[in-house]
Amino acid sequence: MLNLSAPLHYRTFSLYGLLNRASTKRLKSNIQNQKDTIDQIDSAIESSVASLDIEFDEELRALYEGLTGSFNQLCESWKIWDVTSSHFQDRVRTRSAASTLISKKVVRFSHKPIDDIRANITPIYFNNANGADLYFYPNFLIVYSSKRKFAILGLDEIRVEFSPVRFVETDLVPRDSKVIDRTWVKVNKNGTPDRRFKDNREIPIVQYGSIALKSPNGLNEEYMFSNFESAEDFCRRFLEYQKVLAQLNK
Repeated sequence: MLNLSAPLHYRTFSLYGLLNRASTKRLKSNIQNQKDTIDQIDSAIESSVASLDIEFDEELRALYEGLTGSFNQLCESWKIWDVTSSHFQDRVRTRSAASTLISKKVVRFSHKPIDDIRANITPIYFNNANGADLYFYPNFLIVYSSKRKFAILGLDEIRVEFSPVRFVETDLVPRDSKVIDRTWVKVNKNGTPDRRFKDNREIPIVQYGSIALKSPNGLNEEYMFSNFESAEDFCRRFLEYQKVLAQLNK
């Protein structure tokens, strides 16, 4: 049984480290603290299956239920993108209203288990477009590619940041997004349309929400959401949950 009010200790592996162990022993764990949990999961993923029975104290359960409810709303966003790269672009040279060029891929979020872990709670799942997927359990995160390529992080290691995004949208505007301004495909420095381009059309500037996840050990992911309010609410609830979890584990 994993007791979320027990002191929080964790073991962190290199984010994309390769773990090679030959053990085939089947693991059934009844775990009383976080250090044992992570040690057992490490062994179980490499060998067979971990079994976790997760229980909460009353305060933390209410916060976690609020977090998962908010996550369910976030999953309903019309578009969720994994931001795979971003870099500055010269607006004068490109005649663009956007100062940052962003590459992004559509992904989906859900509740999804790792096949090698049996738990009474299905983790929050962030699909990763170009790397290991993220599985959020109530007090740790597994960054998982395969049995031999994964990392385990305590939730207290993760820095989660929300920010609004003014995005110059050249594709269809998602139905749950707000248009907050207008510009043109090609613009002058003062924001007026560049009349030298014959087919220069007006395009919307849309407000999206961004959630970035980082850790000292190499986690560096950013997602963008068409539903600004849902992204903001999820990040707020995650930070509140993370704060109470840390207080309980002092």
